[in-house]
Amino acid sequence: MSITFASICKNLDHSELVVAATPDKVLLNFWAMLPPHSRKNLSTDYLYAFKSSAIKKFKNNLENMSLLIYEDTPISEDYFQISGLNLIITKDSDTFEKLKLKIQQIFDEQAKINNYAYQLMSLCHLNAETQALLDAGYRFLNNPMLLVDTSLAVIGSAGVYSGIDDPVLQHAMETGHLPESFLSGMVDEQPPVIHKDFPDLLLFAEGSVEYQKTPIIAGRIIRGNQLLGYLKLFEYNHTINDIEKNALAILCDFLSIAMSDSKSRLPSANQQIEDFLVDILSGKISSPDAITARAELYHLNISQQISVVAIQYNIQKSTIDRLYFFKKQLQNMFHSLCVTFYNQLILMIVPTDSLNLLRKQLQTFLKSNNLIAGISLPFKSYTDACRHYMQSLACIEIKSRFNLTDTIIDYDDWKFIHLFIHFQECCNLIDLIPESISILQKRDATHGTNLVETLFTYVRYCQNITEAANHLHLHYNTMKYRLNQIVDLTGIDFSDMNVMFRIIIGEKIMNILDKNFDPLRNPH
Repeated sequence: MSITFASICKNLDHSELVVAATPDKVLLNFWAMLPPHSRKNLSTDYLYAFKSSAIKKFKNNLENMSLLIYEDTPISEDYFQISGLNLIITKDSDTFEKLKLKIQQIFDEQAKINNYAYQLMSLCHLNAETQALLDAGYRFLNNPMLLVDTSLAVIGSAGVYSGIDDPVLQHAMETGHLPESFLSGMVDEQPPVIHKDFPDLLLFAEGSVEYQKTPIIAGRIIRGNQLLGYLKLFEYNHTINDIEKNALAILCDFLSIAMSDSKSRLPSANQQIEDFLVDILSGKISSPDAITARAELYHLNISQQISVVAIQYNIQKSTIDRLYFFKKQLQNMFHSLCVTFYNQLILMIVPTDSLNLLRKQLQTFLKSNNLIAGISLPFKSYTDACRHYMQSLACIEIKSRFNLTDTIIDYDDWKFIHLFIHFQECCNLIDLIPESISILQKRDATHGTNLVETLFTYVRYCQNITEAANHLHLHYNTMKYRLNQIVDLTGIDFSDMNVMFRIIIGEKIMNILDKNFDPLRNPH
């Protein structure tokens, strides 16, 4: 962070008059003594301090200068017209001396920061591990630090020792991750306070989460558009000031470089894989040879069956920290890097076997975080990913259309419904309902019977009278009687598979058209 004339004025409470012609001017040093009379020794990059009685000696050399003035004699209005002249003026000699000390302190602290940043830069230039950066940061900040990934699992630390008296730190040391209450604090709908001067620093006051004793400042570690993790600084030894907060932000910047390196625990190919997913899901890359080549390049298994999973989240309630937490949890769950953000969704391509095995775990995760997922049909070639991505989107559309309460919607369960929804756009679906069903509908309406449901249940249970009767809570003979009625009224031939197929299609169409349709009753 550079020192500007404006930043100095911001830190001065005693100044009586500030004239800032160029407030954003960067200043390199402070000269608190009367400067030499020679123009060549004056620098526009310096801030000078002297009495107004001496200013006339430099009247012709003050363009674009920055001055702290003690007004021991009146200052001519002419000086205020000098081009680019920045002035801080006080009429009190004691205030003048205090201002000089304060300004010198600002420059001294900046020099420390610059030296600190140079050390970190040198470490990065030498391809040092993240631990070396953490150690350098600890020497400057003198407070315990935890480096965690986006799921808040600990991947590094500094200044943390076994006898430290802090429950959060003790939990992290014992388990390898921050406590569950802290996880909730990072991803809830009311995130921690964002520092006004450092937007990537999150402030957790004492007691912000369960049994937290020590104030915590969390710095986001971001590389490009990707959130890599957080650096948690515990104000255990002392409260950190703004200079140290600046140092923490700088440390996060250099950690982002180190964590993006191939030597980091976070694979450097991750972003390349994510870009590849977006390219194939969006249809940007359609050549089978190109897709296969890139899949092999990133060591993706091209022989196993896979599925596309689209996860929808609440846009208004999802902070960057919340979303990256979700992403990391999913990566850990499926041991996969094939997770990315696209079109306001979290998208995954994962092995179908893993999906089936971890289905309950995924469902629990989705429910606890108010998420929903659409799952495509299984497929084997990444060349088919775009088409199956559309299937996962269709699941989310169906979830919304029918107000489903499920957290997971499988396209396999709803593919015919999806087909008919789109068919409806160009044709009248009623024309596809068999006449026999219409006859039974009229009979139910005029006589209070339930023949339509009886027919659908019988067909659904593969014409097993006993199972169909049990489902409808009917006696076997009652079920037989109803089936005889259906045959007498419609002439349906239950041995004709084409007839059975049309009845199945008719039921699905009626499900779409029926405003009172309950999809949970029969999603298939």
